[in-house]
Amino acid sequence: MAEREVAIGVSPSGCGPAALASGVASPEPGQIEITKAVHILVSRIGEVASSVRSRLKPLGELDLGSQDLLIGVGRTLEHQLWMLRAQLPNGNTTPADHTDAGVAAWSSDGEETAR
Repeated sequence: MAEREVAIGVSPSGCGPAALASGVASPEPGQIEITKAVHILVSRIGEVASSVRSRLKPLGELDLGSQDLLIGVGRTLEHQLWMLRAQLPNGNTTPADHTDAGVAAWSSDGEETAR
């Protein structure tokens, strides 16, 4: 990924302070009930997958190779979401949400369709 960032003129930063500045909340201290932990993972990975999807079309206008790599990353994220959701009762994404346990189909235009 860092090589693709350099290819499109972005300076990659994988250091700790950059990750902390991303605004992702730290996990709760102590033990977390398993179902709650899976819900947290589903939420966080879902946010990343959504962010990836939103960047596909603009990235394709800059560099198709980078877009193709990002499509692969998105597919992997969606697969992981599917696997995590399978661990939840009824495939729920959050305790209050009983909808959309599907996996997205990825395309180069940044749109997703349910499979």
